Amino acid sequence: MKKFIVLTALVMSCAAFALDAVRVDVQGVADMRISKVAGEKLSVGTTPAKAEKDILRAVFISGNLNAEWQKFEMSFVPEKNGRVTLRFHTPGSRNIKSIKPVLLDDVQCTGGTLLNGDFEILNNGVLTNWRLGSAGKLITGENVYHGKQCVQVFFNSGMAVQTIFVTAGEKVTISFRARIL
Repeated sequence: MKKFIVLTALVMSCAAFALDAVRVDVQGVADMRISKVAGEKLSVGTTPAKAEKDILRAVFISGNLNAEWQKFEMSFVPEKNGRVTLRFHTPGSRNIKSIKPVLLDDVQCTGGTLLNGDFEILNNGVLTNWRLGSAGKLITGENVYHGKQCVQVFFNSGMAVQTIFVTAGEKVTISFRARIL
């Protein structure tokens, strides 16, 4: 629990603070380590592993948004086979009333096993392969980028989360479309 609290505090201090932004947290599970992070149109903050400052434990990515769909892309190379958790949400604080929800669509991954990145597969009306926080929701209609559905994310309670499996030494590239609601 202490580790989680410290990591959460670090996340808040590392993230680029912008009211109209999307944030992706990429975190290795167990002893997974991530290195060689690159991003396009993104601010990148990192938390190094305790013993080795050049090896990253978590990556925090933030990109500014407007009302138009924008493509974001980032990549990393895992040093071990394992799982990496992706958390999409908005940066900021619950006390800031001007933070806008963000729409997320067309999440793609090369070098990993991301599933249902277009948010089109449902099982009895429930989105498959993703965990949504209480403020996260499936959106249907005109606001989507591709297909019939996208996901609305917000601060911590509105995360869209998926764990992907990765292979040591194989570059993983994550791309997605996002815009403010």
